[in-house]
Amino acid sequence: MVVRRRRWSLSVAVVISLIAFGATVPSAAVAAGCSSSTLSVAAHEDDDILFMNPDLQNDVRAGACVTTVYLTAGDAGLGTSYWVDRELGPQAAYATMIGTGATTWSSAIRTYAGHPVKTVSSNDGRVTLVYLRLPDGDMSGTGYPSTGNTSLPQLWSGSIATIQAVDGTATYTKAQLLSTIASVVAATSPTTIRLQNAAGDASDHADHVAGGKFALSALASSGFSGTVVGYEGYGVTDRAANVTGDDLPLKKAAVASYSAHDSRLCDGEPVCPTGGSLQLTVRQYTMPLANPVQPVAGAAPTTGPDVARNASVTASSQLPGVEAVHAIDGVIDGYPGNAAAEWSTAGERTGAWIQLSWAAPQQLDHVTLYDRPNSNDQITGGTLTFSDGTT
Repeated sequence: MVVRRRRWSLSVAVVISLIAFGATVPSAAVAAGCSSSTLSVAAHEDDDILFMNPDLQNDVRAGACVTTVYLTAGDAGLGTSYWVDRELGPQAAYATMIGTGATTWSSAIRTYAGHPVKTVSSNDGRVTLVYLRLPDGDMSGTGYPSTGNTSLPQLWSGSIATIQAVDGTATYTKAQLLSTIASVVAATSPTTIRLQNAAGDASDHADHVAGGKFALSALASSGFSGTVVGYEGYGVTDRAANVTGDDLPLKKAAVASYSAHDSRLCDGEPVCPTGGSLQLTVRQYTMPLANPVQPVAGAAPTTGPDVARNASVTASSQLPGVEAVHAIDGVIDGYPGNAAAEWSTAGERTGAWIQLSWAAPQQLDHVTLYDRPNSNDQITGGTLTFSDGTT
């Protein structure tokens, strides 16, 4: 969808539910008696350990329950044996962070938003790892031939309609993947959510960026109101080392435990972390979220038929003075007549989105979009997605 500016007016006959989570799992914090619960969403099996640490190990040491969702199998196009062994890496790393290498894990298939998902939990119930096993997208997001050159970035942008787990157990549309992530949020009742950089930069992995976008969008739909922390990816190596003191040896130990199941991390070197992995280990940087998780309040409600005016609105991005709330302000005019009465993304094109959320289900009989008249700003196509996954 090409989106620069758009005007919205909605009136009423498809019933829209907000979010149907459909999880069959009790809250991890309740199950293990933890006073707090942390949820991390990572693209690959080492991303949380490298980029969200030492925050994660400090969560563990403080007695929090920790759940991590790994969106991809991290297969790197190398086949089943590689990603199966790689899934053992986080288990070894978290056992190190818990403080006992003897931690045992129980495996289960849990259902999130109607999708079967492999999970493992530590014997004390404090750590749960969730493996969605979607194809690794490679650095550029083009994917690998062994998995049909499909990837998270392609699903996000709409260049593919569905993506299948590498073990063939589940297939997701974009809306279904968002609902699945939201379902995990509902099941774990986290107080803090950690995710990757949705803004992206030239040095970062395309899966990191797409994973962050999926996580942010799912959170905006879920009504989550806790703390959300975003983490910088490969770009941290341009910054000063900042993991020091007691945090550093524990993070190194966790990375070393992980590396026993992923020979690619340190390229087979006898000591790990080393080289590039060491540069990541001695750094951790948070960064502002690409867009807010909590919806921005829309314009004042009216009694008219335009139900968009009663919604809260979020968007993939916005510019100062032309925020997303202007898309539902009831004013049809925009540029060139009244440029302040419109929403503008921060230069986005394909993949930009705007989302309306209501406090109760709404019934719609039509949707009207108003766009700029000049051809270079016009929207040439898009998808209207409802919270039940229909489009």
